[in-house]
Amino acid sequence: MHTCRRPREVEYLPAKDLLTVQASEAELKPLLAKISLKARKQVFLDPQIEGRVSASIKARPLADALASLLRQYNHVFVYQERKGNADTTARVSAVHIQPRGQLSCQHVKPPVALAPQELKKKSKAHKERREKEHEKERGQRSAKKQSPEERQARLQVRLQRLEQLKTTNPDQYPNGMEG
Repeated sequence: MHTCRRPREVEYLPAKDLLTVQASEAELKPLLAKISLKARKQVFLDPQIEGRVSASIKARPLADALASLLRQYNHVFVYQERKGNADTTARVSAVHIQPRGQLSCQHVKPPVALAPQELKKKSKAHKERREKEHEKERGQRSAKKQSPEERQARLQVRLQRLEQLKTTNPDQYPNGMEG
């Protein structure tokens, strides 16, 4: 017995920045939330916007796909430079969506960010890159020679911070215990 697999509604290929959307009379807000999560892009949607959308978009650049999907609304893309192996490219980092005829400076209500918690999560590879950068910076800092006066000044600052912590959080540092 052969069963048909239901096609995915939203797919995103981050390496090529390509979006695929298959939707028939889908509610706009949940669809944009899925796109936001899959593509890890911020989507700010005016609270007045409601409705359904149909789309059959296959592996198109994110900005083109979103422009096609949002053609009945005013929308603005925010781009961020991204350095790659060969060159520097600008990619969409966020999209702001408003009803037609409404100017961006005339918000009655602030736009709603869709799925912000998931956007804040960083990928494992991103975290590893950041850790390597921090290790490199630490190595460069330790390679610099410090005078005894500089070391003494840094130690004094650290001791002052510790004293502040002890006074603001006495439960964390009981009498006689050092931090």
